[in-house]
Amino acid sequence: MPILKEYISIESGNLPKDEDVFGALAAIFLGLVGLAILASIFGPKCPKCGKPIQSGVKVCPHCGAILEW
Repeated sequence: MPILKEYISIESGNLPKDEDVFGALAAIFLGLVGLAILASIFGPKCPKCGKPIQSGVKVCPHCGAILEW
């Protein structure tokens, strides 16, 4: 129960160490980067040129193909 242990530690006046805070921030950052990579891999692509496009656009900004959703 590390979460409970940290909560009790904070309540008693002991703050988390700098390494713990840095580790948590690094994990959040890497998670967001990973999410962005997955979105670019699995996001919608133009059926004509295969480049990534935003969902719902009517014309591909790369090749000009007309898209139907």
